Amino acid sequence: AEVRTTDGRRYPILGVTTRKGSWDLAVVRAAIPPEKSRPVIIRTDPPVEGEYVVAVGNPGGFDASFSDGIISAIREFSNLTMIQITAPLAHGSSGGPVVDGNGRLLGLAMSVITAGHSEDYYGFAISIRHLRDLAPIPLTSLADWRIPDEETNGSRPSQPIPVTEASTDRYDRAIVLV
Repeated sequence: AEVRTTDGRRYPILGVTTRKGSWDLAVVRAAIPPEKSRPVIIRTDPPVEGEYVVAVGNPGGFDASFSDGIISAIREFSNLTMIQITAPLAHGSSGGPVVDGNGRLLGLAMSVITAGHSEDYYGFAISIRHLRDLAPIPLTSLADWRIPDEETNGSRPSQPIPVTEASTDRYDRAIVLV
């Protein structure tokens, strides 16, 4: 497996450092040279309703697509703080950063809820504060990585992740560490 940057360069993924199966999220380490990476500035103060946001993703395979909107609400679901946003999200946006007007990371795009009509659309990002709480695991090869059943509430069997291009859609939310 590999990471492809917006300038078209490809770097191998060295392994998984953190994961949360119930969120379908993996944090991976990639072999990106330090001079080719930039630090992400994480927002430390809580987001505010009405605040301008930008979501970055790859909807429909269109790399590095930006959409903007506002924070329409801060919601709590099962002890998770979710940021409801009006910035359009589509398949391929999951796991992409949601940043404030100063480019500081607020969270990761996680889900879209539609209710009947196309105008009934709700996009959500998981707050960055939850991502900081994920416990690191020893660096694990993608080929050997398994999602324990208890993390998925039994929704999928514990099995190795095949490292193929086609399998990357199954775990489409990822944070890449250098």
